[in-house]
Amino acid sequence: MSYKQWAFNFFITVVCLNIIVAILIAKATFVKNYDFQINVFGLMSAFFLISGIILGILSFKNKEKKDFKKQLGLYGNLVILFLNIVLPQLAFYYAYA
Repeated sequence: MSYKQWAFNFFITVVCLNIIVAILIAKATFVKNYDFQINVFGLMSAFFLISGIILGILSFKNKEKKDFKKQLGLYGNLVILFLNIVLPQLAFYYAYA
């Protein structure tokens, strides 16, 4: 498989893991404590996100054929990284402002 294929697969994995973490957080507020599972899935998501960005950059550097997988693998991972950095800071700002 090429770099763009792996970057795309990791992007889909990160999206699925983030959905799982969101569901666990929602369940933890009402039912019981899921701290360990949230931490494990969060670390897995971070690993796949960084790996996807690296593979997307390698795909771009090696000038692989452009298609939606290459663009989504690189730009989708970068958008998720941006959201994972900006959204917690905004939430912290508005919670304590």
